[in-house]
Amino acid sequence: AGKLMLIRALFAEMNVISTPPSRSPLKTIDSPIRFAAMTPMQVNTILKETPEKLNLIEILIIGGAPVDNRLEKELKAYKTSCYATFGMTETITHIALRKLNHHQHYTALASVDFEQTSDGCLIINAPHLPQQQLITNDKVELLSSTEFIWKGRKDNVINSGGIKIQAEALEQKIAQLIPNNRIFIATEPDELLGDKIILIIESVLEFSTNFETLHKYEVPKNIYWVNILEETETGKINRSATLAKIFKTP
Repeated sequence: AGKLMLIRALFAEMNVISTPPSRSPLKTIDSPIRFAAMTPMQVNTILKETPEKLNLIEILIIGGAPVDNRLEKELKAYKTSCYATFGMTETITHIALRKLNHHQHYTALASVDFEQTSDGCLIINAPHLPQQQLITNDKVELLSSTEFIWKGRKDNVINSGGIKIQAEALEQKIAQLIPNNRIFIATEPDELLGDKIILIIESVLEFSTNFETLHKYEVPKNIYWVNILEETETGKINRSATLAKIFKTP
């Protein structure tokens, strides 16, 4: 990521401001910044520790992990233009952007366009890639050849009682009902359903939840409360580690 920023600076003839790698990269910065790239973990830390400094940045791209609804909502209070990025190792860097608080869809970068497989997965056509066409496991709603709404991963489909539910899409729905807490959904074995949906909520206190807007098949059968969700080294929610902690499995 650091090397990419240097390459971008060279191409755009920008001045580079370097800081030691940390969760709070603006801690020692006081001058205006035209463009910056951060992870959601870094942005969250800035909002907790030095929120006034976010307005130093004119344009901010946020990548490396999904931007959840809570963070997107918090960013509304700042004048910084924030964009979520879409990309993967195979695309070298991001190939699409979504302007936070303005759009739910991603828009392709120049020279990139999209298609869709018969089962709804995104196909990326990009001349800079060695294979030029990349078939992904990302389920999308294709709006045009250059725009799509991300629905989730093909391999994150829950089959509960014969009803197929896209995990990430359901998480987005529930996150709107519980906007101030980090959450994720998972499954537990069930004699009747095969797999039943469960909800994990990060909160020091339990509170009532209303799932009236969800389809009956989407309503979590069990809710588990944890004080702090386990995280990976890059600040993503570590689902497997959190579940192992809840169910006390090795």
